[in-house]
Amino acid sequence: MQINEFIIHRIDKEQHRDPTIYLRRTPLRVTDARVLKFTEIAVGVFKNNEEKPSSVFADFNVDTTIYPFSDWCLRYFNGTTNFAALTRDCTKRLAHCMKQQHASTGGFVVFANIVVDGMNKLFVIMLHPQDGLSIDEKLQFKDVTHLELKHIDKAALITAPANGAFGNKPVAYAGFRKAMSQYFQEFIGPDAFRNPSKDSAELIDKLEDYARGNNFDEAQLDAARVGIRQYAQQCVAGATELDLTIISGLVDPVHPAAFAAYAANLGISAFIKPDPGVFRRWRTIKHTSADGLVLQFKAELVGQPGTNHRLELNSVNKTLLIKNVEDELIEKIEAAKT
Repeated sequence: MQINEFIIHRIDKEQHRDPTIYLRRTPLRVTDARVLKFTEIAVGVFKNNEEKPSSVFADFNVDTTIYPFSDWCLRYFNGTTNFAALTRDCTKRLAHCMKQQHASTGGFVVFANIVVDGMNKLFVIMLHPQDGLSIDEKLQFKDVTHLELKHIDKAALITAPANGAFGNKPVAYAGFRKAMSQYFQEFIGPDAFRNPSKDSAELIDKLEDYARGNNFDEAQLDAARVGIRQYAQQCVAGATELDLTIISGLVDPVHPAAFAAYAANLGISAFIKPDPGVFRRWRTIKHTSADGLVLQFKAELVGQPGTNHRLELNSVNKTLLIKNVEDELIEKIEAAKT
């Protein structure tokens, strides 16, 4: 990992009090071993928390008047704003969001321009100092203040734009389930749940891929389908998001964390607003006729005549049209008839 620029600002705030901002004027030296150590640890914890994935992958909100962070990032990456100015504006904006959240408390705000996995990114993290104890050279206790990096719940990793525009889902940020952390999400301004249908379909696709890659038999896959459909129905009824950790346990009870890690590495968000229609269609239809006709297909493949579905059902004529038949199936049929 390469660090291009690095800076720390501070926001002091007690609950139900207005924040006070302390800004650094210049970035820290990126060659400082402590800067490198901190960044490696913080980014590593944020990216590799596989036991309980917490990242949401999102686009920026299109309303840049209410959510200006994306515009500021775009100007910075395009070279029209320098790093110190960007981070000062961001810290002021974050403090404003904290002011609206009366129970929020202050901390340090760290910004780093890094190159990771060959891609330029902006890393933003907020840390709250923790009071603790240490032992000095005289073997006596002394009071210390330290930063807790084991669990990161307020951070974002922004992938730099290409050709002057952000790509698909350039924002990875910690998924905030607590109201206490919503001010950070408000500051980042993601639009994670703009397309529940697409996000739900992507989740199902990755589950099917995982099942094939791990040699699930049909009974295992059916059990996962039924469990996830029921869970999705519960989430829709309760107006809550799908939790990837819970889904992972339904997919593979023997290895309950495996699918979550697999899906998170492929950009599936930790929390997804479900589209009930997608999960209702996610069924396998099986039928065996008395004359030996055996059919098995996904319900979403079937549509009415004239649609773009692979299978077209005409209930009146009692016909099922199969389109785009594979060459291999055609060869098998022709070989069996000779």
